[in-house]
Amino acid sequence: MRNNGAAILLISADLNEVMAVSDSLIVMFEGKIVAYFKSAKDVSANELGFYMLGTKKQSEEEIKEASKMSTMKRKFRITDDGPFEHYVF
Repeated sequence: MRNNGAAILLISADLNEVMAVSDSLIVMFEGKIVAYFKSAKDVSANELGFYMLGTKKQSEEEIKEASKMSTMKRKFRITDDGPFEHYVF
C-alpha cells in the first residue's frame, strides 16, 4: 500500500511494533503533536518514549519544518471548544 501512496494510521504504545512497521512518525501527547519524524530511523525507541511521556517536545518550528518535507498538510478547524488542529495526508 505504501508504494501506492496510501497512509496507514497506527496508534500504539508498543514501541517495538511502532519502530518495526513505521516509515515516519508523529508523536502526540495530551492531544497535541509534540514531534514529527520524517524517517522512523531518525529516532531511537528510548527517545521516542520521552516524547510519548511528554518530557520532551519539538518546537513548533521543528514540527513545521519536518512536515514541509512530507505530504502532510496542516489544517485548522474552529469548534465550540476553540481551534482544533489536525493533519491530513
